[in-house]
Amino acid sequence: MKAWRNQAQPTIDKMNDAMAWFEGAVRTDDYAGAQNACRSFADGVSRLEQELPSPDDDVTAVLREAVGHFRDFDRECVTVNPAMTQDQANTVVSYRDQGVERMEAAVAMMDRLEQQ
Repeated sequence: MKAWRNQAQPTIDKMNDAMAWFEGAVRTDDYAGAQNACRSFADGVSRLEQELPSPDDDVTAVLREAVGHFRDFDRECVTVNPAMTQDQANTVVSYRDQGVERMEAAVAMMDRLEQQ
């Protein structure tokens, strides 16, 4: 698991960086930057998907769930604009949060497996 995780970590880091870029761009009303960040994030999600399966079926299943939520986020985040309703913004945030929750669950599972 550790070798697979080390191989996948740069992709996960790219996704984290793109998410931070997206959030910063939205906070500063840089919607062109937000769209660029979305594309970078989508590329990271594609790369993560290519890294699958992991050596553990349960970790793979949770990561596939994360990828699914992040795909939903990718589809919606490029639509972020100052005229969005709160409901629309909440939908984008919900997809992000669901993906992050699944990713955190997968990381916790990998941590446990590596300690065995």
